[in-house]
Amino acid sequence: MSNIEETKDVIKLIATLAKAFNDANEDGKVNAGDIGTLIQVLPAIGPALNGINEIDDELKDLDGAELVELEDAVKDVIGIVADDKYVDVAAHALKAGIEIFEIVKLIRG
Repeated sequence: MSNIEETKDVIKLIATLAKAFNDANEDGKVNAGDIGTLIQVLPAIGPALNGINEIDDELKDLDGAELVELEDAVKDVIGIVADDKYVDVAAHALKAGIEIFEIVKLIRG
């Protein structure tokens, strides 16, 4: 089992972004009044981007225990209790995180 901290940081960023948007959109619209909700994403950005170059290595030998660890990280962020929905959210967050990683690699050259 390898260290998956960098992958976990990206997953937490995606989950935090999704939760913030969902919370801000509770009334059916996102506007300036939701800035307090949306600003919750900012602390997750730095850690996710700082180690993004390590994700390739972390994903090469991702095992079942590490997947559970990523699912738990998503569960902690979005606050789902006793619901398997967080497993699907974690899977989509992982896919989104990988795509963000690829985009950052392209931008950085």
